[in-house]
Amino acid sequence: MVTSRSSSSLPADTTGLRLVPFGLPDLPPPHASSAVLAELHTELLPTSPVVAMGPHFLRDFYYGVLPEEGLVLGYLAYVDDVPVGFQATTRDAYGFLSAGVRRRWRSLVPLLVRHPPAPRAVRRAIEVGGDRHRRRHQQASELLSMGVRPTRPPGATTGVSRRQVALTLIEAASQHLSRPLITLVDETNVPSRRLFDDMGWTVVDRHTVGWPVPQLVYRWDGEGISV
Repeated sequence: MVTSRSSSSLPADTTGLRLVPFGLPDLPPPHASSAVLAELHTELLPTSPVVAMGPHFLRDFYYGVLPEEGLVLGYLAYVDDVPVGFQATTRDAYGFLSAGVRRRWRSLVPLLVRHPPAPRAVRRAIEVGGDRHRRRHQQASELLSMGVRPTRPPGATTGVSRRQVALTLIEAASQHLSRPLITLVDETNVPSRRLFDDMGWTVVDRHTVGWPVPQLVYRWDGEGISV
């Protein structure tokens, strides 16, 4: 069963799958889920720029402060009450992070003083953030991050597949975001590229500033995601 704030359709064979939202209106601050989100993000997306900023930044600011401000929102996915995946999104692809720093710098500065990230990580974050700021005239929502652990034990013939969890998370994200919706995918990540190709997303740009691997910008303008 999938629990969300919308009655969206789901891929077949998702028995045992449950989504827990964070950062959506009328929800309490995500303190209980921030540690789980940070753990999943670090495990599944180890080359992410926000992971390089350190575990305290990731847990306390990115998945703590930004959801409190409504700037990052999304879902945790559970199968049989075990966290197996997540997605994080924003309604303001090119301004969410600068807005968070501007609103809550009093939370961010002491955190960075107590737990300073490596200079290389700071430089990369500045480069990526600066590139986003230069594109601030572009209005778009963004699927910022998504990752799914293996959910079907080896040799099992039933269960929820990673693809089914990913499709469900993407579909859930689409319910709360305006169009267009974009996402960045590593150019070398063939399975993820195939997933978004199959769902009808199109490549509209390529980002390289601050990224160790060029990022393909996928865009979707539809009214409903086919799962």
